[in-house]
Amino acid sequence: MPPVVADFAERERSAQREDERALDSGERDPMAVLRRADQLAPAGTAMRAELSKVSTALGWRPSGPCGLQCTWPVCEPSMANCVRHRGFQPQQTLAARLRLKQGAEAKPWYLISIDLSADGDEPFEFVTEIGTDGHELRKVAQYMDGRLIRVDRECQVQGEVKLSSERVPSLAELQGNDNLHVEETSAEFFEQRWQEGSRGFIGN
Repeated sequence: MPPVVADFAERERSAQREDERALDSGERDPMAVLRRADQLAPAGTAMRAELSKVSTALGWRPSGPCGLQCTWPVCEPSMANCVRHRGFQPQQTLAARLRLKQGAEAKPWYLISIDLSADGDEPFEFVTEIGTDGHELRKVAQYMDGRLIRVDRECQVQGEVKLSSERVPSLAELQGNDNLHVEETSAEFFEQRWQEGSRGFIGN
């Protein structure tokens, strides 16, 4: 393993341990997670730069719609259907867990999932609204050419895109699937994609 990768991995493990300590301290000290979030906020730019070094060390080469202009993860992509840059807060999952632990009312949550095994004729990305009962409420599927198809409880099937009848697995289970890349996202991002879905094509 290249030294830059090993160093990054160790620091990431340490950061995750700090996250867990903050969460575990929440019952005794409700401000612990907020303090942890404040510590993480200014580190975003430095972290993206570190990720860029890791990508280079691992021999990653751009393959997304930005082509050779792609500089993920430090980019500000111009392509509307970029699959490697999302406007979400990395503390969201931690904050949601804390809110539930403190007895807050459960709310719908939102998930981006990228099917790494999809071929060019299949949708590769799904942005999903998941209800408090664990079932999909609304979903927008994206194809590589930018087409969007959306489904909801009233229209549960559109072509090959449909709401699942099964409960959505936990985020940890989904992240354990090697064929998926998943991220929790915000209600605002979902609503933006849902509106784009009404037009049938991203960026229109």
